[in-house]
Amino acid sequence: MAHPIDAGILWLDMTQTTTLSSQLPSDDIFAQLERATKLGQQRTRQAASELLQLMEHHSPLVRSEAARELAGIGRALRQSGRLIMHIGQPRSGILTAQVLLDELSAEIDRRCERCREAWAESLGQWRHQGAVPLLTELAADASPLVRAAAVQALGTTHDLGALAPLRRAATDADAHVRRNVAVAAGTIGLPEGADILQALHRDGDILVRCAALLALANIPGRRTLDWLYTALDDPVAEVRWASARSLASVGRIGSLPHLEKLFGDETAICGSTIGTAARQAARHIREREGNLWSQLSSGLLWVGERLRRALRRRI
Repeated sequence: MAHPIDAGILWLDMTQTTTLSSQLPSDDIFAQLERATKLGQQRTRQAASELLQLMEHHSPLVRSEAARELAGIGRALRQSGRLIMHIGQPRSGILTAQVLLDELSAEIDRRCERCREAWAESLGQWRHQGAVPLLTELAADASPLVRAAAVQALGTTHDLGALAPLRRAATDADAHVRRNVAVAAGTIGLPEGADILQALHRDGDILVRCAALLALANIPGRRTLDWLYTALDDPVAEVRWASARSLASVGRIGSLPHLEKLFGDETAICGSTIGTAARQAARHIREREGNLWSQLSSGLLWVGERLRRALRRRI
């Protein structure tokens, strides 16, 4: 089964996606994509600087590819740095991931909005401890597009330290930012981040609410179940659907009576119905919980048999 947060956010993104490809010269885009790929194979300051320039390109495809390749350089330098530290080779003058982060981040304030947005996307893929402080700064950027990219990237770091800036961004005035906060909290998937979703799952924007409910699929717990049960009774169809989808991942046997109330809900959502989502969730819960009980029962029987054998030997 596709994970609820993946399938659900894909549906949410479809509501906001605009097509730019028809407005852009394809030859230039392909050429710049190829250039970004070649630059990504290098591990030099010059290559990184040129990729940063590509992150100002008019095409979001080029900007995203440049961001990905720049992150690849950062990860490669990080691995090289670990090897250098391991063998004790002198580090003076050697380009490291941290040095490159410092040099590039010093230039970002002079860059345009779309470059800062792509920089945030790249930082989320660096897998470097220095990325979270930089993303925290970008999460307070004047541009809502940059803030939205920064909070989404904070999620991809999977870092506990990302939760603090996400909490602050959860009250952002821009709904797109708040939606990405919900996605990020679910991507990190730590119980410590559940409180971030407490207000977001009741947000005034439907897309934010759905994103928060889908994110709860990654944060099991008593509070999560209570919030999802409440959402099953929501008058908004999308909210009921998102809750049923998440319960497929975190629901328990006790969740079945709550889901059964929606079995007859024929409201159409994403090419199916809410009732179908509820029935699928119930089936997954039965299969998952049934397997757990089966394993537990087998384990208890095995232990009981071993005890009986031990007692017989003593007798």
